[in-house]
Amino acid sequence: MNQAREELPFDVLFIGGGPACLAGAIHLMNLAKEKGMEIEVGLIEKGDTIGSHSLSGAILDPIALKELIPDYLEKGCPLEETECRDDFYFLTRNRRFLFPLPQNTCTIKVAVLLVFQNLSHGLESWLKNWG
Repeated sequence: MNQAREELPFDVLFIGGGPACLAGAIHLMNLAKEKGMEIEVGLIEKGDTIGSHSLSGAILDPIALKELIPDYLEKGCPLEETECRDDFYFLTRNRRFLFPLPQNTCTIKVAVLLVFQNLSHGLESWLKNWG
């Protein structure tokens, strides 16, 4: 009962198709390109599509996206909003009251609003276009 198994050799294999693994794969491929190396990078996801388990959204400081893909806006990064701000409200049953905050309370000066599943699909398409 000796069964042959399919083999797919990779130098690096990422497990999971969420934003962290996709960003890791892009970063690794950037580093390899800078050093003139050719590497085989693989990524496996248990869902039927990349990012299918990424359901939540986030407010994100775009510095990480800028470091990973400097022209992420020009490349069509799937953002919900390119600018957002923090407002805090005291809520009652019928009204809301803006809660005053001291200056410089928010540490993120520029933030973007995104849905992780959409970001995962965008990162996936960048990786596919990479080769």
